[in-house]
Amino acid sequence: HLRKEIHGMRDFSKKNGHILIVGYHPVRTQEIINLILGDKFREKRMILVATDDDVEHPFLNVDGVEFCRVDSLKDATSLSRMGLAAAEKIIVDNDDDNVSFVLSAHYAAMNPNAHISTHIADVVIAENLQNQYANVEVVVDNSEELMVRTMQDNGTSRTVSQLLRADEGQTFYVLKYNVLPGDTFAVLRERLNHKRAILIGVAYDKMGRSIVLNPDSSTVLEEGTTVYLHYISDGRVLSL
Repeated sequence: HLRKEIHGMRDFSKKNGHILIVGYHPVRTQEIINLILGDKFREKRMILVATDDDVEHPFLNVDGVEFCRVDSLKDATSLSRMGLAAAEKIIVDNDDDNVSFVLSAHYAAMNPNAHISTHIADVVIAENLQNQYANVEVVVDNSEELMVRTMQDNGTSRTVSQLLRADEGQTFYVLKYNVLPGDTFAVLRERLNHKRAILIGVAYDKMGRSIVLNPDSSTVLEEGTTVYLHYISDGRVLSL
């Protein structure tokens, strides 16, 4: 059993609801895991790192992190061992845009219920992927915008950096919320304020494509609809 654990030979096909990180990079994967674990109020999910590289379990001493070494990141047998079809969240981490596109598209088709995150530098490839699959969210390089913003407004790079880290100060979060009678943006903002959180926007879809930042306070939300409240806080708000 220990030998299987060390060499990533265990079978995770019966697992479900886990976070699947596809691809391993010694420094970057460690940082991704640290950021996930830094969210102390997150829903507790097993984190599974899967790779086709010839490496041993790099996180043996980290509770809640498992390791799966496969022959391929695309064939059915390997994907079954990774429990891909039942994963709740999937991060595709690859340095090649084309590989990231192919893997993300393949996984999105196999598991349309999972939220899939990946990074693609090429804007055209990123847009094509995101337009084709509703459950894929693509992170694109915004270094040009950030450089201009820091030039115009000193220190904004530090603000953005902190807002992305759950292990340091204030962070961006999203709360799924069912609208009650009479709810306005002002009402929801006040409720979040009582929990030491700042409401910054509302989206009408899970992926945030319809987000409205800082909408008018008097905006009335339609009763019974589901919205996604984007807010800043030093910890996750579980309910309103």
